[in-house]
Amino acid sequence: MKSLTLLAIYIASFVIIFLMLSFIGWVFNGNYIEIVRDNTWQIIYTVFIGWWVSIFPAKEYTLKYEKEFDEIF
Repeated sequence: MKSLTLLAIYIASFVIIFLMLSFIGWVFNGNYIEIVRDNTWQIIYTVFIGWWVSIFPAKEYTLKYEKEFDEIF
């Protein structure tokens, strides 16, 4: 259960941060859907930004609920 929760937080934060950073591109381009669907932006985000930025929310959740995880498991 702990692993599934952390995986869900990691994936959700990966997607949410992607959408938030894509929203910044909307200021320069004007078409949000076009930015989100751009394969180049998706690859750049996945390789250079997303995989390590998403670790922080999952780590914070782990530290905050560490006692509860130990009691349950």
